[in-house]
Amino acid sequence: MNGQARDTAGVELSADLRKRLAALRGDLLLERRLQGTVPEAGWLACDLLEAGLDTPAVQALIEQTLSIGPMSEVETLVRQVLTDAGFPPIDVQRDPWAVARDVAQGIVEGSLPISQGTSFLIWESMSECGHPSEVTEFMILIEDWQARCRTEPPTDDELRGQAAKIVEAANRRLGMRADGRRSAVIRVGMKGSGSSLGPSGVPGPRIVERTSEAPGTTWADATKSIPRMSRERLHPPVCG
Repeated sequence: MNGQARDTAGVELSADLRKRLAALRGDLLLERRLQGTVPEAGWLACDLLEAGLDTPAVQALIEQTLSIGPMSEVETLVRQVLTDAGFPPIDVQRDPWAVARDVAQGIVEGSLPISQGTSFLIWESMSECGHPSEVTEFMILIEDWQARCRTEPPTDDELRGQAAKIVEAANRRLGMRADGRRSAVIRVGMKGSGSSLGPSGVPGPRIVERTSEAPGTTWADATKSIPRMSRERLHPPVCG
């Protein structure tokens, strides 16, 4: 599974349901402990069933509605329900550009909270993808506001627009065909191994564990959690 969200055939999800699913998807992306309780997960499954999503995982999670404990105890079921609902957890143990594409696509389509997707692109994809200009510009949207080069924070539309550029750049880098299929073999490494091997055994991009704390689900929380990053290597520290 490539981690890209998909439409769930025949099921119309409300904006509230999509927001709740996106928040869980974002927590899993940043390897955060799932917030909430087992009953809350069960009620989410009940709402999905009412919306028309009837799968074995949804039914199994509904059976947990009267249980006691943190939602993390039913994480396996939550992951499957997210997949059934069209919000599959993003597999980060792949080519960094493939991961960056799926995260950026999640920002564009709303299947990931902007704050959580932003945090991942800046903290992880920036270095793993070799400081590409598209991700750098994404970071600078935030830095310009933090440096008081602009009076207002970047809007959601601005961030989605830049995320769309990251998707395009990733597709070019990965050799995606018009039908969305990959035309090149990507390199995959084991988590924590320090490096990955390409098809010919040549060391590929380094894949490391993430240890940074994730931002909240609001844009204000996100900017509080992302410190000023030096752009000395990339751009002069001046306001244009």
